[in-house]
Amino acid sequence: KFHYEKDGKTINPVSDTKIALPPNLNILATMNTSDQSLFPMDSAFKRRFDWEYVPINYEKAEADFIVGDASFNFKWLDFLKKVNADIYRVTQSEDKQMGEFFIKPKNKDYVTLDEFRSKVLFYLWDSVYKDELDSKLVFHFAYPEKGPDVTFQRLFNSDFIEILKKMLE
Repeated sequence: KFHYEKDGKTINPVSDTKIALPPNLNILATMNTSDQSLFPMDSAFKRRFDWEYVPINYEKAEADFIVGDASFNFKWLDFLKKVNADIYRVTQSEDKQMGEFFIKPKNKDYVTLDEFRSKVLFYLWDSVYKDELDSKLVFHFAYPEKGPDVTFQRLFNSDFIEILKKMLE
């Protein structure tokens, strides 16, 4: 059983009718307001707990890693600055912007292009692109002539590196 000390007394935190939490227990969690299915829970938490806004830190050394391989690579923070500015321009909201740790390297040095494509590009497509007006597409720089005819399959497959290059210009 779990016990803790308080004022020199041993406390048993669980009884038949109550549960007591130790005074040094902190629960840290993050929520993104663009996760629509969490909206009711998010609202409940906001009413019951104190909140601290933590802005995106584009200077965070731990997030200054490389995405890519020997043939094509870029700095994550450089990409993040550019795409977040575009997301804000398109949506007029910070809710869908990505934080510096939206994706993390599994080996501390780099994120593969496949990992990036599966997590970051899919997020952009699914959560940002799909609800935009034709004239404001996040992927507008890649296909200005095609507008809404751009498919995720095309983005995911053959045009992936070219789109990334245009995103980083």
